[in-house]
Amino acid sequence: MQVHRRLNLDEIDGIQEDLREALNEERLLLLEDIDFIQGCLEMEKDLIDDDRRKVAAAKPPPSLSDLQELRKTLEKTIEDQVKHFCRVRTLRSLYMTYALYALLLYRRSLVKWRAYSTKQTIRDRLVGIECTLTPVPPPDLPSYAESPASGRRPLSASPSPSLSRTGSATRVLKIRHIVQESRDEPYLS
Repeated sequence: MQVHRRLNLDEIDGIQEDLREALNEERLLLLEDIDFIQGCLEMEKDLIDDDRRKVAAAKPPPSLSDLQELRKTLEKTIEDQVKHFCRVRTLRSLYMTYALYALLLYRRSLVKWRAYSTKQTIRDRLVGIECTLTPVPPPDLPSYAESPASGRRPLSASPSPSLSRTGSATRVLKIRHIVQESRDEPYLS
């Protein structure tokens, strides 16, 4: 009753307008909150739909047999890589062994080639000598065409079979000289 005594009708009419404005403001705030909550619910629904689509599109987890098959494949791949690595190491060591062996063979063949080329050089020079060789007495011996003044012939220049021996002796000396030069060539170069 005390409340009724304090309030009179004029005051109630003045408060009524203030209360309407407050209620309208409260209603607008509630409508904004409702719009915000509805937007959040729609966003949540969109996220849930996206997650469902992703789950539906994602592959199911592999079965036990698939996992065992994958394990076997991985084991085989690793074994192949290890075998390849071992093979490469073995080939590398074999290569080094063969390279050393090839170097040894090369050195041997080089020695043989030098011997062959020396023989070939001698043979070439001998062929040239045989083609152009005519029996000519050495310069320090008297010529057979000239007779000595004393009428005596030197012992080494006898007229019959020794004449051919003297030509062959000159030839042998030239051959020996060529052979000696060929032997000395590899050491001098």
